[in-house]
Amino acid sequence: MGTQVEIPCPSCGHGNRADRRFCTECGTRLGRACASCGAPLDPGEKFCGRCGASRTAAPSSRSTAHAPRHLVEKVLGSRAALEGERKQVTVLFADVKGSMELAEKLDPEDLHRIMDRFFQILSEGVHRFEGTVNQYTGDGIMALFGAPIAHEDHAERACWAALHLRDALVRYAMGLNSGEVVVGKIGDDLRMDYTAQGHTVGLAQRMEQLAEPGKPFLTEHTAKLVTGFFALRDLGPSRVKGATEPLRLYELEGPGRLRTRFDVSRARGLSRFVGRTAEMAVLDSALERALTGRGQVVGVVAEPGVGKSRLCYEFIERCRARGIGSFAAHGVAHGKNIPLLPWMELMRNTFGIEELDSDDMARQKIAGRMLLLDPGLHDTLPIMFEFLGVPDPARPAPPLTPEATQRELARILGRLLPGRTRRGEFRVILLEDVHWFDRVSEAMCAAALELIPDTPTLVVLTFRPEYEAAWLQRSAYQRLSLDPLSGDALAELLRDLLGTDPSVTGLADRLCERTGGNPFFIEEVVQALIETGSLEGPTGAYRLVRSVAELAIPPTVQAVLAARIDRLPEREKEVLQTAAVIGRELPEPCYGRSPSWRRASSPPPCSRSSRASSCTKRCSTRRSSTPSSTR
Repeated sequence: MGTQVEIPCPSCGHGNRADRRFCTECGTRLGRACASCGAPLDPGEKFCGRCGASRTAAPSSRSTAHAPRHLVEKVLGSRAALEGERKQVTVLFADVKGSMELAEKLDPEDLHRIMDRFFQILSEGVHRFEGTVNQYTGDGIMALFGAPIAHEDHAERACWAALHLRDALVRYAMGLNSGEVVVGKIGDDLRMDYTAQGHTVGLAQRMEQLAEPGKPFLTEHTAKLVTGFFALRDLGPSRVKGATEPLRLYELEGPGRLRTRFDVSRARGLSRFVGRTAEMAVLDSALERALTGRGQVVGVVAEPGVGKSRLCYEFIERCRARGIGSFAAHGVAHGKNIPLLPWMELMRNTFGIEELDSDDMARQKIAGRMLLLDPGLHDTLPIMFEFLGVPDPARPAPPLTPEATQRELARILGRLLPGRTRRGEFRVILLEDVHWFDRVSEAMCAAALELIPDTPTLVVLTFRPEYEAAWLQRSAYQRLSLDPLSGDALAELLRDLLGTDPSVTGLADRLCERTGGNPFFIEEVVQALIETGSLEGPTGAYRLVRSVAELAIPPTVQAVLAARIDRLPEREKEVLQTAAVIGRELPEPCYGRSPSWRRASSPPPCSRSSRASSCTKRCSTRRSSTPSSTR
């Protein structure tokens, strides 16, 4: 049992419990104890004279006070593998404005309770998007997104957290910046030592200091990663302490129009669609079978960036040209803790609900469509209204758990599909990024797929190779795997993207080798060359105006790779760390030179796992930014 902090009386010196307001020996009013070291604080003091902590500082034990258990276990379970790694991160600083005025107006104990509640809300907002609170900074926090656990969408998660906190706390100013850190020692409380690269952390703190409450500020580094996903107000270039050049600043205003990386590619302008003739034929064949009333399910499986979304987009466009309608929904990386989020999107699209629709208009659309297909569904309308966020005040739905809601939705869907069949309606349903679906959405998928075989329906799913689910083992299910582009298709893509100017001939060959034929990686590297001024001209007619000694891997690609590698078992991950230094091809005798591999009696990880093998190839493209193991 720990020693209890005592507050010495300023008059008689008697030791009093920390919760006492007056001395129990002489009755003198007591000051507040420092939350960090326990030293007494006089009423007028703003900082502790012993340790320098703010009067309103939170105790250091808060680091894991509100951290979800699954997040703590995920970090601590892979702590040894994470320490010493470089991470692409977004740093968020949040700090209360006017804390000193609050301290002067409130009783110290009341202020402590208020600040404790602030810290709880801040922590919960960060953890909701799988960030980690790394420091309590007196009146606020410093949070990291993307470390110690890598996230390919770390900047988006940080922005969602900032918007969530903006709505929950009106007095807080927030600043964000993205960059690279090297993860150091990770404590049991998730606190990390780290080495920041390029003022990554300092610039985030500068943004918080410049920001006003309710108006989060971003640097241009974060803005590049989230443009389109969020509405940003360009504040122009500004001189920021710690930066040698003027830095363009942005205010985070709210969610944007774009949802996925493919949406960003579409807004930027799609490259030519090449090399997927055989895969398109598989989808066309499934479509024809579904049109005869034999429902089909096709799973499009590939590593990130290979072209799952592009293939599906082109297929949906072909369906639209034939007058065949479709409905789509997407999984999002930060949505795994939100039950049925993809199904909410799918249902809203099915009923034709628009963002600007009033609640009454949305309810009319839902009721009109459901009762047209099955008049007997009248009693289920309150449940559907509640699920889609437009509850009817006159007919409230009974409170339901997510699991109970899923069962009710499955029952409703089981009546809607036959009604649609009777009316001769055919639809293609596209569910993207199923690997990010929450478990209740997966249960809904399992229930829905049981209904598909007897209906004129084609369901197209997209997910990554590591995703597995029992509900995919259906007779109507077909797996369609995509490989990176190669040969003529890759040459055609690069020719369409770069052009035929003699200056880019060698660049095309280097892009092929560096990216392994991954279309997303190719487009991101080319975009980085445009932004740095190495390429000039319109799309498809670029000129290389500045020699490129090395093709740097953009932060967007690095984040994807880091997130993928973090999900590998620790032994396979160590293979990749070493292989990233040695090169693309690793001679098998090299395995015996690693102590950990010599101790293992099983074959080398890369010879056992195609997943590790493919990651090794990708990892070799980032040798310059991935350090070898420092352990």
